[in-house]
Amino acid sequence: MSNSFERYAAMAAPRRAKRVRAVRSESDAPPVPSALEQEQRDNTAQFQRYQRALRTESAAMLTGEHGADYRSLLALLNRLTPQCSRELLDYVKGARWIAACNLEQKQTVLSMIDMAITRARVCAGLPPFDDALPGEADNVFLIIRREIIQELST
Repeated sequence: MSNSFERYAAMAAPRRAKRVRAVRSESDAPPVPSALEQEQRDNTAQFQRYQRALRTESAAMLTGEHGADYRSLLALLNRLTPQCSRELLDYVKGARWIAACNLEQKQTVLSMIDMAITRARVCAGLPPFDDALPGEADNVFLIIRREIIQELST
């Protein structure tokens, strides 16, 4: 035996194959999730991946060049109520750092603002979304989105 692989094969003890257990009744079979349960599992996994990506984007913003400004925006969003929406609007209009952000950072900022407004509305007992119908005045989020999108086109 000059081949080292053959020597190693000769040294190794033979392994016994695992015995396959046959399922003889329904009670022995592993449970199979229903279509609804499987959909819920898939949605939960997808939502967890979304939250993980959102945390990663937020952490990148905090450690980036606009970290201090982003931190002040998050502080404002944490104390946001439906009554102080004018304060948020004034902040965004005066925030020059948002104009200096790239597209991905602007989308992260807009996403954080959207979630904060939705959370504030739900905590106040209001419906989560209140988009204006045609002919009505825009709500705060639509004004902020237009402001940030306007910055995107310039």
